[in-house]
Amino acid sequence: MLKQRIITGIVIVLALFTALFVLPPIGFFVVMLIIGILGSIEWAKMSKSVGAIGLYVFPAVMVVVAAVLEYYFEFNLLYNVAGVLIWLILAASLAGTVKDGEKSWITLVKVVVVIPLAVFSVYDLLAKHPDGAYWLATMFILVGIADCAAYFAGRRFGKTKLAARISPGKTREGLFGGLLAVWGLALAGGAVVWEGDYSKMLVFAGVCLLCALFSVVGDLYISLQKRIHHVKDSGSILPGHGGILDRIDSTLAVAPVYALCVKLVLN
Repeated sequence: MLKQRIITGIVIVLALFTALFVLPPIGFFVVMLIIGILGSIEWAKMSKSVGAIGLYVFPAVMVVVAAVLEYYFEFNLLYNVAGVLIWLILAASLAGTVKDGEKSWITLVKVVVVIPLAVFSVYDLLAKHPDGAYWLATMFILVGIADCAAYFAGRRFGKTKLAARISPGKTREGLFGGLLAVWGLALAGGAVVWEGDYSKMLVFAGVCLLCALFSVVGDLYISLQKRIHHVKDSGSILPGHGGILDRIDSTLAVAPVYALCVKLVLN
């Protein structure tokens, strides 16, 4: 299982970074949109919202919302702020009691807001920032490091459950391991990029640490959705990883936070 997970992960990373550095921004936007569509279909299947028609309604509405966001690009900062606020609200919901089921319209609203805002945030950085591809690459690496370090730290040292009702396999030791790995590598990377500028280096490490925390929120929230709807994985398209949602859960939460921080703090 671990071997299969690693092989699939390598393929995903190679495909993602090839698309990021080879395709024009609009091309990468389309790739992210396709991934978002697949994720929305998985969410519709998982929740069984609106019945079979949900498999068409969810992605269709999501694409329309994403297109509207791109068309009114001048409000990009507002979209990033909205994304951060939405994830803060969703983070607060993690403290609630896990209940069976969820009203269809609530699920639909979450899907067609959360996924398009993440897709737009990625495109926003790539299209409008002079070093957008490198900033995005850093974000994807950050999410990957947080996930992998938490996984291995949890397997090696995990004893205390992080959120037993939502995701029994996650531990506090795994969380701390992931945060520590992100913090250390961010300091090392910052020292190389901003040689001698310690304030910039520390700010960058702080942003990475904040995003690592949001990556956990995204992971736990999708886990909560799976718990609510009684499924183990959101899908089976990615061997060893499950579905698209299982792989992009952290990025959905990180993207708007990271984009906002790059613009306001690191620019």
